[in-house]
Amino acid sequence: MRLEESELLRLRPPDIEVKDSLLLMLGGEGKGKCIRVYLTTKRGPCHDDWCEPIRKAAALISENAEHSRGEILLSVNGVCVVIDGELYYSASKLRDRITLDAGKSGDVRVKGFTAY
Repeated sequence: MRLEESELLRLRPPDIEVKDSLLLMLGGEGKGKCIRVYLTTKRGPCHDDWCEPIRKAAALISENAEHSRGEILLSVNGVCVVIDGELYYSASKLRDRITLDAGKSGDVRVKGFTAY
């Protein structure tokens, strides 16, 4: 399902929180860096392709804030966040509270996303 950006922006924005540990990892204020949040899909546990695919949210740190069609650019606690349109739609409809936190290995952890 691909919605236009104007349709997505009419939805109630999802609650997104950037933890202090991630701000520290970004270098204080995160100037010039952006967090990209996107959906990943993997095969379900069935061996006969009857199971629904498992959708999870993932994130990475990007050096620029350029976003393509179907992505939404947000500012959360002064940090640039680019979020996939499908994830934005799902989080808005289900009123998810998405938390972005620094992982132990230097990656970005996404918590609180419920697949729709």
